[in-house]
Amino acid sequence: MSAPGLTIKFTGLDLSKLRQYAQDVQDGVNDDMNATAIDIEAEQKALAPVDLGNLRANIAAVNDGLHITNRSGAEYSAYVAFGTGTFVDIPNVGENTAELTEYAMQFKGAGIRQVNLPARDFFFGPLYRNWVELQKRIAKTMQDSAAK
Repeated sequence: MSAPGLTIKFTGLDLSKLRQYAQDVQDGVNDDMNATAIDIEAEQKALAPVDLGNLRANIAAVNDGLHITNRSGAEYSAYVAFGTGTFVDIPNVGENTAELTEYAMQFKGAGIRQVNLPARDFFFGPLYRNWVELQKRIAKTMQDSAAK
């Protein structure tokens, strides 16, 4: 496992051509990214189990330009999100499920202990739902600018 916790950086949006648009369009897309980062963080914190202490406190989604970086810094975040033992469950996030399965494999234990905790999808569901909403927001921003 590389680093404790979960970290995802959205890089799938091709906004490299954004600089050719007027500043108000660039600002509008940045506002869309900021709003999405806030929505992701709020939904993840609302869904995070409270009984696990600092899990909620370690969730952060940040717009760092044209990317949203989302992190749950608690060491046990992946085990809460995916479950353990026979209860491991990879959330179905549409076309990204295979990629998520590959990501989850780095957290697979060595089978030394048998601990069965159910998966609680506080992290990935909100992330991918809001990703779809971000695409809609940006399309509307671009459409509104074209109508001017």
